Amino acid sequence: MMTAISNYVAQNFGAGRWDRIRQGVRACLIQTEAFNLIMCVGILLLRHPIVRMFLSDPTKEIYYYADMYLTIVAPFYFVLGLLAVYRTSIQSMQNGKAPFAACMIELVMRIAATVGLSGIIGYTSVCIASPMAWIGACALLIPVYYKMMKGNCAALLRME
Repeated sequence: MMTAISNYVAQNFGAGRWDRIRQGVRACLIQTEAFNLIMCVGILLLRHPIVRMFLSDPTKEIYYYADMYLTIVAPFYFVLGLLAVYRTSIQSMQNGKAPFAACMIELVMRIAATVGLSGIIGYTSVCIASPMAWIGACALLIPVYYKMMKGNCAALLRME
């Protein structure tokens, strides 16, 4: 899906078709999030079979930690979908600085969650590290995307 939106946005960016970029990103978000919803439900319902795919004889303790991790992370796949679509779209519009900054935000958020919170909330800090990172990156990328779209559309109107 990200390869498709990358090519679609890049082609329409080159053609100056901001309306098509907006339509394509919206369609990609709908499809990605629909898939993420199905995946989230599947992960939550099939946690133990998923663990058995990777371990032949998981213990109760392994199930406990895997259940905790998957139960916390799976609902945040919605945010991960937003992150993937917006990051890809921004990169495809020749903006590499914002996605790079988002990567740095993700790194800092993961370190802060695991190192900074592990003494307070223990293993839960590992579980929330990725969702925190995704939220932090989205907090940058979503406004950047809409600012780029607004700026380009305004410039297009001034040229006509």
